[in-house]
Amino acid sequence: MKTVEIKQVNIKDIKPEPELEKFLPKLDEVATEKLKTDILENGIREPLVLAEYNGKIIILDGHNRFGIASSKPSKFPVVPAEFRIINDLTDAKVFMLNNQLGKRNLSTMERVIMVLQLEPELTAAAKARKKMTKEEKEQNSEQSKGRVIEQLAKLADKSRDTITKVKAILRDAIPAVVAAADKDISIDIAHKISELPAEQQEAALADATRKPTIERPESNRRFTCGAVEIEENTLIIDLADEFIGRTETGVDGCIVLGGDEKENIEKIKAAAEYFTELATQLKQAAKIYKTPPPPKTPKADKAEKQAIKEAKIKEKADAKAKKIADKAKEKADKKAKAKTTTKKSKTTKTSKAKKTKETAAPAEPTFNTTLGEAIKSAHLTAAEQKSLADSTAKMSPTKQETVIAEAIEKQSK
Repeated sequence: MKTVEIKQVNIKDIKPEPELEKFLPKLDEVATEKLKTDILENGIREPLVLAEYNGKIIILDGHNRFGIASSKPSKFPVVPAEFRIINDLTDAKVFMLNNQLGKRNLSTMERVIMVLQLEPELTAAAKARKKMTKEEKEQNSEQSKGRVIEQLAKLADKSRDTITKVKAILRDAIPAVVAAADKDISIDIAHKISELPAEQQEAALADATRKPTIERPESNRRFTCGAVEIEENTLIIDLADEFIGRTETGVDGCIVLGGDEKENIEKIKAAAEYFTELATQLKQAAKIYKTPPPPKTPKADKAEKQAIKEAKIKEKADAKAKKIADKAKEKADKKAKAKTTTKKSKTTKTSKAKKTKETAAPAEPTFNTTLGEAIKSAHLTAAEQKSLADSTAKMSPTKQETVIAEAIEKQSK
């Protein structure tokens, strides 16, 4: 194919080819509406890709843009377009696939399914090519050269092994396995399930999609995910048959490469895809092995759930009532304490007043009986008696007698 200049093409001159319109999946409603808004506001910014075929102009890329523009011919009387030269509709489909696969974020399964639409045309072209002369082969499309499986693998940018497995899945697997392939399970696992009898595939799919679990105790861990399994603390990797081999020197896990360079590259690509998937499974195993799932709690029936709910409500109400009661008690305790403090204060004041009154009257001095009678007989005043008592209080009895006797004698004179 050769690229020519970009032109402004009258929209009425473009006649979409029905076979090409149905070849690729259409945009969903949301994406279509978004594209329509953008085109009506900003115009067609990306040129359509057109080609001349059987005397008319057909669309290779831009069916959605064309549909929006043709609904508003007054606004879009002409559209920008880039022309390509094609030999036939197979050429057109190859271009459309290459173009779309580069734009869309598709899974491996989606890419291969899209590419497999071309298998009938490529097979027919390969048969026709065998009958061509050397000159005709040179003039024919580059895309039709090589084996069909190689052409499909090149278009999808996947290995021949992947193409073969996806074809087998589409051919032999039940719809549920096809839907799960490359989503819930790997293409490799889906392929293995597709080799089983149809009546066994549903059970095998259920096993493959069951969430990995680990049972305790610690010494009895179990885990299964695809080709990876843990059993009694042993890691088991179930390698696909094509990756099990042994050389004469005893090296395990070998892939035998032949003399054909292309075939060797395909084998290495297939191994890369397989072991990438295996690495993902091993990472998942490590994650789950490290962190055991929480213990399962038995599901409660309706009545039990209601009882639990009512118990929680009661517990909440009791807590609230206790809080109110505690506050009331705290308030009452503060009030009682304040009353007690006031009463105590009054009692203290009364006691102090009484004490003051009592201390106001002079205290009668105390002596031993003999000395006391002697002092009283000397007719001393209360003040003199107190003074005498104070001055002799710390004296020994003998000294006390002497001092008092002297005082009495002095008073007598």
